[in-house]
Amino acid sequence: MRRPVSFLVAISCSLLPAPCLLAQTGWVVRPAPAVGLWYHAMALVGAQGFGALPLYDPGYPAAVRRERDRRGVGPTPLERQAADFRAAFEADSAFEVLHFLPLYTPTIAPEDLLTTAAPNLAAGVLQTTTARTLFDRFVSAVRDEWQAAYRPEYRNGAAALQTDLAAVERRWTREVQPAIRAYLERERLPSGIILPIRGLGPDGRFVPASKLAPAIIAVQLPRDPTHAGDAALFAVRELCYPVVRKALAPPGLLPDDRVAAEALSGRAAVRCGAMLLEVAAPSLGQAYREAFLRAAGSKGAFEAVYPVPDQLLTSLREALR
Repeated sequence: MRRPVSFLVAISCSLLPAPCLLAQTGWVVRPAPAVGLWYHAMALVGAQGFGALPLYDPGYPAAVRRERDRRGVGPTPLERQAADFRAAFEADSAFEVLHFLPLYTPTIAPEDLLTTAAPNLAAGVLQTTTARTLFDRFVSAVRDEWQAAYRPEYRNGAAALQTDLAAVERRWTREVQPAIRAYLERERLPSGIILPIRGLGPDGRFVPASKLAPAIIAVQLPRDPTHAGDAALFAVRELCYPVVRKALAPPGLLPDDRVAAEALSGRAAVRCGAMLLEVAAPSLGQAYREAFLRAAGSKGAFEAVYPVPDQLLTSLREALR
């Protein structure tokens, strides 16, 4: 998912309760408990936005509930209020900030995110009393979720999570990053942090680097551990957004309608990643296609699941040269 332009002014380091991240060297794969908690909560709510791909894993809430039923854990306040939150978030575009909010303090502790960082960040964007009251109610429900359910689940699943993250890191460092190194250098993307997160959908998040912080990418960590390494491939799509913006620059390629434009750019980013890997490492290109078909829950043709006009495909190829 592209970082919405309106957030460039609304969110800055000045709103954070602690200094922004320092610069780093190279791309790394990291765990982020606070980011995981926030996107777990957003996935339970299930607000999907209007892009071509789901922002959150549609099957995640049911999977969480099945596991909790197995352990005898009843519905949490967040689960009970999920439909109300979803309707409210989808009705007010100001709440789009929630899809990016934890990425501005990815190393913070979950308790600090809920107590300080989230309210401070939201205060700079949510302008009405109604929106702020709803946000406070949501944060309260997320706090209950953390204390009553998610914290013990996160601790109990820590070993499995580390195994999955190790699989992502192996694929990224041994296969994906070497294959796209020239692209990263050309597009001035020398370093950043990749956060594989359960509950996210195939539409990830990309926050460009600044003078005070490295680039941040959040991508889906598949629920099936046999496909954990797909997260390294999903990162390529997010890294394609600078090229997608260039490809959509010629007049007439980007629809005037915001919803149509977001959907087209999302599909174009998927196709861009495939083009990039097919040239750099054909076997990875095929793996990328299969990963995005799995993420879409489809056995159809890749080009049909992620359609892009021929003129835009030509523009993408030129931008990737």
